[in-house]
Amino acid sequence: MLSTQVRVLGFTPDGSHVTILTRRANAGELGTSIIPTIGGPIRFFLDGISPEWSSDGSRLVFMKLIQNTDAVFVADRDGANPREVFPVDRSASRT
Repeated sequence: MLSTQVRVLGFTPDGSHVTILTRRANAGELGTSIIPTIGGPIRFFLDGISPEWSSDGSRLVFMKLIQNTDAVFVADRDGANPREVFPVDRSASRT
């Protein structure tokens, strides 16, 4: 089940799906789901928020909260092969 309390909308590059910020009911984590613009079921798409596709639609960038730090990732157009843009050593304690 997905929360209806947070709404951040967008489109995939080809306009075939609407993206929506969702919260997983079982984990409470934010992520991105997609819905076909012609109608159909909502499905979870990405463990991350604010996806933005490159102008040619071949890659996307998104943010994910990791240990209270916003991490920025770049991935393939479908969210596969994510890699952190600016890796941070999160094992060090913060002061």
